[in-house]
Amino acid sequence: DEDGSGYAEALRECLSVLPDSDRSLLNLRYAHRKSRAEMAHMRKMSLDGIKSQLRRIRSRLAECVRRCVNAGGAL
Repeated sequence: DEDGSGYAEALRECLSVLPDSDRSLLNLRYAHRKSRAEMAHMRKMSLDGIKSQLRRIRSRLAECVRRCVNAGGAL
């Protein structure tokens, strides 16, 4: 769709089915604008661990959105 509403809806749906821990990590990064270093300290993880976890979450989220958009909104 031209206005991006299908993509936005797919993103909302995919975020809603993420495990709470993944959604929490994304929330820290994007809603609360925490640095990866701050997140690593808060989660008692290494910086590389945070980077890897964020990369995996974003990859799964992107794949879910692609599937949802291609299926016309069905997860």
